[in-house]
Amino acid sequence: MATEKVKPMVITDPENSREYTLEYSRKSVVKAENAGLDVNALESKSMTMIPLLFWGAFLVHHPHMTKEQTDKILFEGLGGLNEAELTHLGKLYAAPFQTLIASEDEGANPRKMAVKF
Repeated sequence: MATEKVKPMVITDPENSREYTLEYSRKSVVKAENAGLDVNALESKSMTMIPLLFWGAFLVHHPHMTKEQTDKILFEGLGGLNEAELTHLGKLYAAPFQTLIASEDEGANPRKMAVKF
């Protein structure tokens, strides 16, 4: 069964027409997790984890954004995330994991090495 590609989230600041494209890659997942992101703690530590999840989504297209800058966008520009936006952010975070488990018939790159058990 093929997995559906998750479209990036795009945030536009109408004051300066600046666009921010939010997406995750394997590398940005690692960087966000190394900075303390633990998606298993989204409910118990939501005030810490949701801003980290949001910041991590900037890393692919806006790698020099600081957490302070993304917090300002999250809390002052957006006034927080609604349920649909948070759900989509979670899907963006989960998308790179499909590259680790996708089979060749799902469009993954053909294998260059063999595995035996």
